[in-house]
Amino acid sequence: MSDCIFSVRNLSVTLQTGLGLARVVDKISFSLQGGEILGLVGESGCGKSITAAALMGLVLSPQGLVTADQIKLGDKNLTQLDEASLRRVRGSEISMIFQEPLTALDPVFSVGSHLSTVIRRHRGENRRQALRSSVDMLERVGMADADRIMQSYPHQLSGGMRQRVMIAMAMACRPKVLIADEPTTALDVTTQAQVLTQLSELGQSFGTAILLITHDLGVVAQACDRALIMYCGRIVEEAPVKALFGAPTHPYTAGLLAAVPRISTGRAQRVQAIPGLVPHPAALSDGCHFANRCQRADTRCRTLIPNMRSVDGPTNSHLHACHHPLEHSCHAD
Repeated sequence: MSDCIFSVRNLSVTLQTGLGLARVVDKISFSLQGGEILGLVGESGCGKSITAAALMGLVLSPQGLVTADQIKLGDKNLTQLDEASLRRVRGSEISMIFQEPLTALDPVFSVGSHLSTVIRRHRGENRRQALRSSVDMLERVGMADADRIMQSYPHQLSGGMRQRVMIAMAMACRPKVLIADEPTTALDVTTQAQVLTQLSELGQSFGTAILLITHDLGVVAQACDRALIMYCGRIVEEAPVKALFGAPTHPYTAGLLAAVPRISTGRAQRVQAIPGLVPHPAALSDGCHFANRCQRADTRCRTLIPNMRSVDGPTNSHLHACHHPLEHSCHAD
């Protein structure tokens, strides 16, 4: 993997809700290296998708307010760009795969029109060159009959095929960063594995850093190099995937892993659910947001926000935000 190409520092998003103003993303920070896949994991409603929208500059006032010390893409600080400059960056240097391809694709335009428009706008190719490049991208994402797919409309394709079209569009301009928001939702396990493999191969081929947003820990285990665990708008743990699965230190992370069903050859197993409910973002208390669901919580947890700190000393590859972290006799590397 190459040096850092995308850096986010203290990103926050505040939205107007039915219960008043709510900070749905609260001062999150992370970085991405070229060619790596970073998973952003958490329950539905924890702020994953709004984080993606904020990074793309798609949260608009007055409904939402985005603040950040820095959203740096290469040598560009996206927080300092006007809308016209952001439009030039979106699609060419930073791209996004949206959660539901059928609604993200325009039903009145063919696949070929979708792809060639992106390529002509951002790569400056003429119509013939753009059509040829579109066919090439469809073939790279596993479309066996790319010429026929070019003439097809979104409703004529299966879910897996539509998702491959979205990947082809997002990667057509060889972006530095790709944000993939739940790219395997509603896909069968075989297609899911194929889509994840294609994303990984394209990322390695183009040197693209991928932020993979998901609630599925199986996807993280299969596809990601590192993972961020998000709860109520905050990052509570960050680690390489092997360390995260082998020795989670935040109680929320451990709860998520314990809730994953496992195949048992012996007696039946009961899935361990995390007690309690996720609070509404406008009704969050002071201190750790997970305190009301955590068996380790005390008065300090309910009143003092825990800072991110290193688990593994000077390497700083495994971080958590917890006053009473879990301890492991042998920490996974």
